[in-house]
Amino acid sequence: MYCKALGQVTSAVDTIYHADTTNTFQLKNRFIIKSSLVVRGDGTLILPDKIQSIEGKLSLPDTVKVHRLIVSYDFLSGGLPVSIGPKWKSLPNLNLASFEKKDADLSGAVSSLQKKSNVFSSGSMYRQITVSPLGGSDFTGGLQIQLNGKLSNNMNISGVLTDQDLPIQPEGTTRELDELDQVYLTVTHPNYRVDAGDIIFKHDDKSYNINRKLVGLKNNFNINQWSGTSVYAGSKGNFRSLEIKGRDGDQGPYHLTGKDGNRDIVVLSGTEKVWADGKELVRGKNHDYTIDYSLAEIVFTPRVLIHFDTDLLFEYQYSDFEYQKGFTGGSLRNELGGPGSYSFGFFKESDQYQQQDWSEEIQDSLLILQSGSIQVSTAIQDENGDYIRQGSIYVYSPEIIPTDSMRYS
Repeated sequence: MYCKALGQVTSAVDTIYHADTTNTFQLKNRFIIKSSLVVRGDGTLILPDKIQSIEGKLSLPDTVKVHRLIVSYDFLSGGLPVSIGPKWKSLPNLNLASFEKKDADLSGAVSSLQKKSNVFSSGSMYRQITVSPLGGSDFTGGLQIQLNGKLSNNMNISGVLTDQDLPIQPEGTTRELDELDQVYLTVTHPNYRVDAGDIIFKHDDKSYNINRKLVGLKNNFNINQWSGTSVYAGSKGNFRSLEIKGRDGDQGPYHLTGKDGNRDIVVLSGTEKVWADGKELVRGKNHDYTIDYSLAEIVFTPRVLIHFDTDLLFEYQYSDFEYQKGFTGGSLRNELGGPGSYSFGFFKESDQYQQQDWSEEIQDSLLILQSGSIQVSTAIQDENGDYIRQGSIYVYSPEIIPTDSMRYS
């Protein structure tokens, strides 16, 4: 085994000013060729005592008293290494005692910080880079953190923060659901509570009830005789109430549909309520029914026997992958003392859509219309016949009469 390094020979001339304090001088270049080195002072040739060719150092005799020296020489250029061998051999020796001291100081600082902080967190963060041999690269990552603790003496915080989207619906075979994709942040105080992220908004009143699964901001407060709630969020789906009759001897599945009869929907987990003959049922294999949220199907257990005259009522939220819903509102309540109280509120649910969500056919039809409101007829003509007025009564006619003045509408 051998190593061979080649360099280009170059000539150089250095001027050195000799001082009485030292007789060793550093030349401007390294890898000096000893046979080519010539030192002159005041026109006299001077023989050096020692030449360190690799380092480029020159040592002169003590008898030299010349102030100005001219050194000419040849050297090898081309980036030759000063030393060869494993890089780790040139590293300094490790001082393990200093590392142990630094570790002790770091652990003490972390322990002191934990004692001062009342908010505890745990979680994970990862980064991944993928390089293809065919070219191109991909950089991905993820974050998931759980928080819990006190911000002050009477204010607490808790939550789950993540940038991962899990398209997984929990199984509707148990009474309690394990929500895998919950992302929320909650701040609580004796007088108020603020929830952000995935929230459940419930408003119970004697005249109406609201139960929505939302993504946004919710606030509840209770100060003296005043209490109230407010919400500003977007709904994950549409709300629907469906009432049907059971099928004789058929426990299911009973398919839930959208408002337009669309069967291609996904029911939001935990939003369904089921009644049979006026009795509210409980979800679970050991209870009254099970539900497949992805297929929007409900199957009743043997505890609830279904027949042709069973009145079934379903309330649920569903997503049909079309327009998103916006939900805003609030309510206030004041206790007058004793059993007396009064309250008022306002809630609004509306579609949230963008122009890029429209099809080209809809956009083209809007361009040719004049400015102003758009009127769409919702009347559906009955192809089976119509009623015509004869005197003071209406008589069924199987043929549609085109006379509008005699048509019942």
